[in-house]
Amino acid sequence: MDKILVKKFKECGLLEYVDIFEDEEIFTEIDFKLLSNEKIEQLFPLVSQRNKFRASFREFLHEILTKDINQGRAENDVSDFYSSSSDSENSKKALITGTERAGAVIRNESIDFNESDAEAEPPKKARTESGKKYLLDLLKQTCDGKIIISRYKKNKILNDKTRNSFSNIIVHNEFAANPNTVICTARFIQLSQSISELFPNEDKETYYIPAQRVGLARDTILAKGKLWNQFTTFSRDLRECSLRKIRPTEIEGATIGRIHPRLPETHSGSENIASLIEFLRTHLEPWAVVTENWRITCSTRLNQLCNDTKYEQIADYILEYPVLKQPLGYKLFESDFDTLYPDAAKRMMTHWTAFKEKVQFEVRDNEHKTIESDAEVLNAFAGLLPSVPLKVPKGKAWKASKQDMKEGFLLHIKRIQDFEKTLKFVEEKYFSKGITVQGFPMVVGADLKTIESSYFVLDRTPFLLESPTRAVEVAFKAFHALYSPYSTVSCRSWLILQESLFGIVGYSDKYAALMKQPEVIRLMRTLRV
Repeated sequence: MDKILVKKFKECGLLEYVDIFEDEEIFTEIDFKLLSNEKIEQLFPLVSQRNKFRASFREFLHEILTKDINQGRAENDVSDFYSSSSDSENSKKALITGTERAGAVIRNESIDFNESDAEAEPPKKARTESGKKYLLDLLKQTCDGKIIISRYKKNKILNDKTRNSFSNIIVHNEFAANPNTVICTARFIQLSQSISELFPNEDKETYYIPAQRVGLARDTILAKGKLWNQFTTFSRDLRECSLRKIRPTEIEGATIGRIHPRLPETHSGSENIASLIEFLRTHLEPWAVVTENWRITCSTRLNQLCNDTKYEQIADYILEYPVLKQPLGYKLFESDFDTLYPDAAKRMMTHWTAFKEKVQFEVRDNEHKTIESDAEVLNAFAGLLPSVPLKVPKGKAWKASKQDMKEGFLLHIKRIQDFEKTLKFVEEKYFSKGITVQGFPMVVGADLKTIESSYFVLDRTPFLLESPTRAVEVAFKAFHALYSPYSTVSCRSWLILQESLFGIVGYSDKYAALMKQPEVIRLMRTLRV
């Protein structure tokens, strides 16, 4: 950022926002001139900070515009500048990363592909948190994919034909058997980033650049890249064959807003899988057989949950598999999560201590108090964020209190006998806002220092667990195993936990605005372990 701008931030007491502005690529005077009211509200969620910024920079922006006018470039001319044909082309060229740039500089990085890897059978677990392993497994499943691996190993870069082939493999796998699949922006970004991680000399922007609006006229530059081209081409072919609707809905295009890939179904026979699923629908024991059948049918069940319109609500899925409501049913959610995110499976156990220490430091720094127990730390963590208005289906935006945010993340009751009464109260409050009660962790004890028992609650069923951290861990894993959105009132806390503690990067489009809030960004960085 320009030194004069940094100095201005320091003068008005907003120096901590320099990094946030730079993350949004707001570096120069002209970037400041293009700031809309909507963007300022995103950057400054708190009214007091927003007003301070506007008051401090009003005179500064006036000076910039006056200087422009004196130089013969009035504010209206800025719009013409961005919309003129020659400069529009320059803007587009600046955003496009083609084959030439991708191949211009060859870094000395490479991935260790040995011959045994290239010939190996694809493993059953199809994904890691970064997506790198997911793509490598996908390539190993076809001869075309093995050719791509071999050529990168030899040349340390892919050519245009190979990039198109790679993108084609990825897009076809995303569609699988659903012609109305819609791949969201977050998923495209995640895939392009994973390609760059798998093949370090490949530029992620060769594969996807999201649509952008530029200039005061807000001219739209459409999405670009190899993945996008393959997606639009394949979608057009499906429409020409009357297999795809012109604009699939969220139900029809079941991958909208999801960061989960479709899992390859590597089972040997569909009849055998069908019989195992039928067993799970009708049996509660023996438990060893239930857990094994659940593991074997994971890919098929999750793909059905993700794409089958018969599951209008999570309750429909739970109703189909009564075993999920058994005392050990939570272990089945964990089993599915471990398949989706094997690298995140043990993160609570291995990284909790470091995460806890960072939360404790944050609380000491902001609230000048010391907390020790895990329940206290989790409660304090949920209260680190400022209260902001939440969009709800019924009535005006709901500005949940700090207490609402804490209880929405980790409910605390003093006696287990109070469970039904407290749950009914929460359900009535949420119902008045038009939202439903998602699964949530709960602790029981006289206070947060003396917790007697911990639970994960789903569909009014409490699952007894060993500790408050286990209750939070199981709740988090259940969200992902059920492809369920996070609870509305505690959504930001779960998003921070997802990236900072569990190391899972990526989120659906519906969370994009929340992820841009400065305090969310700051806490993700501060608490990351």
